Amino acid sequence: MLKTKLKFLVSMYQLKFLLLSLILSATFTELLNAQDNILERLGFTPTQIKSKDFTLPYIKGSEGSLSDYRGKWVLLNFWATWCGPCRMEMPTLESAAQEFQASNIQVVGVSVDQGNRRLVKKYLKETGITFPNFHDDQSEVSRIYQATAIPSVYIISPDGFLAGVFRGGKSWETQEVFEELKKLSQYKTLSELNGGKKVGGNKERFSFPKDLLPPVMKVSSLKPENNIFKVGGVHTLKVSITWPSNSRRYLIKVPTVRFPKGLNSKGVTSTTSIREGQSVLEYHYPFELKEKGNYQIGPIELSYSPRSGGAERFSRHPGISLSVASRWGALSWMEFAFVVFLLFCAVLFLFWRHKRKGKKTFHPGEENFSWINGLLFEELQRMKMEGKQKEYISKLIELNRKLSIEKGLDGKEENALLETHKYGGGKAVDEMKVRYLEKRLEHEVKKEDII
Repeated sequence: MLKTKLKFLVSMYQLKFLLLSLILSATFTELLNAQDNILERLGFTPTQIKSKDFTLPYIKGSEGSLSDYRGKWVLLNFWATWCGPCRMEMPTLESAAQEFQASNIQVVGVSVDQGNRRLVKKYLKETGITFPNFHDDQSEVSRIYQATAIPSVYIISPDGFLAGVFRGGKSWETQEVFEELKKLSQYKTLSELNGGKKVGGNKERFSFPKDLLPPVMKVSSLKPENNIFKVGGVHTLKVSITWPSNSRRYLIKVPTVRFPKGLNSKGVTSTTSIREGQSVLEYHYPFELKEKGNYQIGPIELSYSPRSGGAERFSRHPGISLSVASRWGALSWMEFAFVVFLLFCAVLFLFWRHKRKGKKTFHPGEENFSWINGLLFEELQRMKMEGKQKEYISKLIELNRKLSIEKGLDGKEENALLETHKYGGGKAVDEMKVRYLEKRLEHEVKKEDII
């Protein structure tokens, strides 16, 4: 009997211990899951990559480094003034920065705007953005962090690990976000956030898993004939999109290319292919060079969104520059020689034509206008006296035509008169015109008599 009671008591204690173990295990597991899920609830894809330090100038002047914020959870935001979702997101990040300015949560921006930082500084002032912003105008840091698509927010742990990646815009000023960031601020390291688990990450090599890499846009350089762009030429700009991971994850829009005035765009076509195991989507933009000058084609903007849903994301390429010469402004030596040859031939042709027009049809032994003399004029007068009016006028016009040609004229006027006379029945030529032709010959006869 006593033995049976002892067995019963032992069984009861074992059952209570088992129940207590299950309760403690469930509580501890829930706590760990809550810790692990903070980043996911904020929208980040968790990572365990050792962050890469960098040094850049601030928009407001001086320089700084990412390591200056060691000991804090850093929301590292890659953005640009030309990016619409970025402009919507920035004020919400400012709200988060103000909310947690007394904690170990720090918002830091990285502007990828190219060129002078004056416009970026103006935007920050107009929108009241006070958190620090670096200027990555050469895209050095954005390339390292694979931030080719913006907006992108990376979260860096206090101990220097890239803890998560979020691509696309969102609001960071909601109560839910603030609550999760408040929980996050209680942890001092990424390992602590992960419940004491050892954090991986190679300190020597900084690289992303392929499934976190965005589409990559590349622009092929133009190759003109003889390395010279000439007015009238037609060229094709090629923009290729590649996916380091599954291409079906994204919905891609046709990249927007800005052609300046003086270059005439002729539309866009596309092709798809597989290169080295990667999907490649290539867009072709033919354009014509209309005017000489220096041009910048671009920027070139790509927008895409995940098929699974989420905000639209953007990538931008600065484009390419080219200098266009006039059609004849940049000839090779062979082209120049050919042009000179054509000009020489043209001069010879004009000279020959001029000589032919002015060529005199003298009979052998005749010089100047010696064929115009008193005998010729008397013969004309005799034809007129005999009533041979039609023959007279024809002869008169022919002699004036001969005279015009020898004077270097083309004789077209006399040819027209002759045609009119032949088909006008001998009365179509104006009397005043006949008198003029007579006087002209008479004048030449008198000159010959003087000579």
